[in-house]
Amino acid sequence: MPLSNRELLWLACLNDCGQVICNLCGAPVKCGEAWDISHMPIPKALGGTQSEIAHRKCNRDHGSRIVTPAVAKAKRIARKHLGIKGAGLGARPLPGGKRSKQSKTIQNGVVTRQSQAEKHQAAMARRYGGLE
Repeated sequence: MPLSNRELLWLACLNDCGQVICNLCGAPVKCGEAWDISHMPIPKALGGTQSEIAHRKCNRDHGSRIVTPAVAKAKRIARKHLGIKGAGLGARPLPGGKRSKQSKTIQNGVVTRQSQAEKHQAAMARRYGGLE
């Protein structure tokens, strides 16, 4: 029966003493311990191809503290560089879109979109009567 990719990686990471060392904390990974494939020094999300073994806890902690914020920042920088600003934030927003001054309704057609303050004022006027 052929070996799986995980088994091949385990065998590739064995050192001279017959131990596998966690690439994040430097402690040995013992047989039976939970382990993950760790992509160091470049995360897979940023194009990294090198993979090693790390304790599951070490890898998950590293991913949440370091990798996820770094990937998010890289994506923000790429969006800024490409001029992508967000939904409806371009020079000509879609008519009736969420950034438009008009709103399309099912019953009334096209109406002017109200701000939250205007909606609140109208609701209070309906509830308590108009202020005099």
